[in-house]
Amino acid sequence: MATFVNQQVDVMLPRTGSDHHALSAEVMVQCNAWSEFIDAEATIQRVVAVVDGVPEVQAKLDGQKASGLAVSIVLSDDEAVRQLNKKHRGIDKPTNVLSFPAAPGTLDAEEPSVAYLGDIVIAYETVVTEAKCQDRTVDDHFSHLVTHGLLHVLGYDHETEEDARKMEQLEISLLAMLGIADPYN
Repeated sequence: MATFVNQQVDVMLPRTGSDHHALSAEVMVQCNAWSEFIDAEATIQRVVAVVDGVPEVQAKLDGQKASGLAVSIVLSDDEAVRQLNKKHRGIDKPTNVLSFPAAPGTLDAEEPSVAYLGDIVIAYETVVTEAKCQDRTVDDHFSHLVTHGLLHVLGYDHETEEDARKMEQLEISLLAMLGIADPYN
């Protein structure tokens, strides 16, 4: 993913003391238009802090025998996401978020004690358009998509009705912790 990135900003949560956090995110900005609507890095930091409390984060951490978990989040545009969607899913159109979970046991290249969960790529134009169509703020919709992507790299999916229900309920709960209304209602 990093081959097309223009700017990189690390969003790291502390891993020491009583405020121990297992999950960290590296944010890569490909499309500078993101800064027009929201402080994407601050939003990602808030979402990561909430998702860090999900029991599956600790389970992943224990299962990997790692000191932490890392994910890369790419803030991209419709064209780049369209190309990725075509290449990896055979769908020649942009989508709001794509998640690419890493293989189990993958370690962070820069920090070998950290398990790497994968990559999340989010398309700017689609996010803004969807937020307007759904009468939501861009920040709230973006927070939902970051949450959705993080759950995917943690192993959640919506391939079956039961899996979709579980993932949706967890998303609703996490978004409520962020003060965001149920996006499915």
